[in-house]
Amino acid sequence: MPNLKNPYSGRERAVRLEPVKEKGKLGEGIEGIVDVVRVSIGDSDNELSRIFARKSFKDKELGREGLDLFVNNWQELKKRGLPVVPTLRIEEGSEAPYVIMTDLTNDGKNEVVALNDFEPSPEEQKLMEASGEQRMYKYPRDYILELTNIKGIEQQLSDLLKTSVEKGVLLEHDVPFLVVDKETKEGNLVLGDLRTVFFMDVKEKDEENEVITKPVSEVHPEEIEDEGDTYIEMVNLEALSRWARFLNESLDPDNRIDLKLLDETYGSLSSDLWDRRKKIGINDPDDDGWDF
Repeated sequence: MPNLKNPYSGRERAVRLEPVKEKGKLGEGIEGIVDVVRVSIGDSDNELSRIFARKSFKDKELGREGLDLFVNNWQELKKRGLPVVPTLRIEEGSEAPYVIMTDLTNDGKNEVVALNDFEPSPEEQKLMEASGEQRMYKYPRDYILELTNIKGIEQQLSDLLKTSVEKGVLLEHDVPFLVVDKETKEGNLVLGDLRTVFFMDVKEKDEENEVITKPVSEVHPEEIEDEGDTYIEMVNLEALSRWARFLNESLDPDNRIDLKLLDETYGSLSSDLWDRRKKIGINDPDDDGWDF
């Protein structure tokens, strides 16, 4: 009987865990496989059970490292107020560790769309085969996704850009998942691929000599090791714009995501950030003296 640990409290609880084989795999990527399990607690007279998703890591040697990264990133994102799965537990006793988390499909009522779920181009497929990369694809390249809340998704992208920048979270384009209700066709953004999330913070001392952590958005980029002149708002704008452009290829031409609101949010955010940066002696990259 496995023990599931709460990553926040450290508390462990014995559970019964049974794979729901008829559901099959929810996904398969570079680092692991996601399937469906039923988790039960209590005795036969007072049993409680729920459906969860289980993420198992393929490489036994790197599984521990992958699990730690996934859990740490999930905790940090949740603490900073970004959209992630609400529940996550860890199983550490088995030879290959895994995590149990909220089933975003809601027992099949939702469709979970990740960019890596789409069939790659022939050129991309050749590169993947040459590198030995294996993935499971749910959608052909000509798949059309139906959505009824495009304006809502545009607002969610705008909110995600603002929150991620202000909280010092650097995103890649394949981090967001779109969770679509199969009945209403409404979609909601959740950060799902947590391998390529980075926290760009700098530790400084305040007036009382206490160590504080500032998001990179408020400091000079050259203070960040190996990041050069990277500005988080620029990187995240490009990542989210690329996500939207990719998804638009699978949407009806008359019902596609407009990047106008995202661009406007970037403009407002960038202006505010540069006002803050100038107060601590950082110049705008368009000013004289910057070697761009």
